[in-house]
Amino acid sequence: MKATAYLFFAGDCAEALQFYRDAIGADIRALVRFGDMPGAPSDAQDKVMHAELGIGDSTIFASDGQAIDRSSGGYAISLLAADDAEAERLFAALATEGRFPCHS
Repeated sequence: MKATAYLFFAGDCAEALQFYRDAIGADIRALVRFGDMPGAPSDAQDKVMHAELGIGDSTIFASDGQAIDRSSGGYAISLLAADDAEAERLFAALATEGRFPCHS
């Protein structure tokens, strides 16, 4: 299993990606905007749905969130499972009561 940080920005994800590219030489490996997908809200067309940023040997995912929803606190962790069985095991383990224990 591999864990990757996922950062959420309040509508300025593209600008943040450019800043990291210019400031520290980060590599924008992938960039998908909400407008690239069918049914995207008209007010989110240019916002970043998903981006992958390479910084040295590290990878960070970034997004403007779901139509710029910051309810997640601005971050998440993306778990990349080796196969379906591991993904199902991880999902079941993390889905207990549907919340992180300290947020009860």
